[in-house]
Amino acid sequence: MDNQQSSQISEVENNSNIDISEIIKPYLRKWPWFVVSAFIALVIGYISLKFMTPIYNVQSTILIKDAKNSSSPIAGSDLGVLPDLSGIGGLKTNSIANEIEILKSKKMMRDVVISQNLQANVIGKGRVTTIELYKKSSPINIKIVAEKQGAKPVNILKLAIDKDKLILSDDTKEIVTTYDKMISLPFANIIITKNKEFDPKEAKGVDMKNLEVQISTIDAKVNSLQGGLSVDLINKEATVLKLGFNYPEISKAEDILNNLVTAYNNDAISDKNSESKKP
Repeated sequence: MDNQQSSQISEVENNSNIDISEIIKPYLRKWPWFVVSAFIALVIGYISLKFMTPIYNVQSTILIKDAKNSSSPIAGSDLGVLPDLSGIGGLKTNSIANEIEILKSKKMMRDVVISQNLQANVIGKGRVTTIELYKKSSPINIKIVAEKQGAKPVNILKLAIDKDKLILSDDTKEIVTTYDKMISLPFANIIITKNKEFDPKEAKGVDMKNLEVQISTIDAKVNSLQGGLSVDLINKEATVLKLGFNYPEISKAEDILNNLVTAYNNDAISDKNSESKKP
């Protein structure tokens, strides 16, 4: 009896060994293809990282002061009702959720776009990738004086800088101008000025005669920037909000978040002053 059981166990083990080897054999015969595939994947990954523009997530936090937390739930939300919530500028409201929606609103982002003159992007072409030039890395500042009716959401021009000569062009027209002059374009009137903060070291490798200017309408820019913004309550026990912004230019993302908080604060103060003037 024991011999029979041992025999059966041995047969099962042998069959298992045979099955595993049979499964592996086809793959072993094709091992060069696996090596080639892995190499190709590494090459594609390297090229993607080299040519893709990285997106950074910049975060900040703000404290909503003098808030009294409550366990009462807001309908359809995980946030608790705050019956005596004071905003950064002293604005009282009955819900932290309201403050989140205010920070995410078009009005707040519109204030940021206008105050920081964010309608125009200057793009430089490096050795491998394109980068947005901003502050110290940008040789110019572009002021949108007025939009024109019928303008496309985003308009792209080529820009060549040759000392004090500026050459703007698209597929149909070329404009030769200089700094501090009103430039009438089909979609907007703009003024280009020298950036006094410009540091050539910050734009190393960028060809100043081969720049790209992207000019957006206010609405298009507001919608674009809103897409990268997130506002969340860190936890239910504290009235601290976490602001996050996804953008390829870190210093610009930081400026957008800082000015968003400033716009929110100014709006809260304005509302408080309006309330105090009511009879």
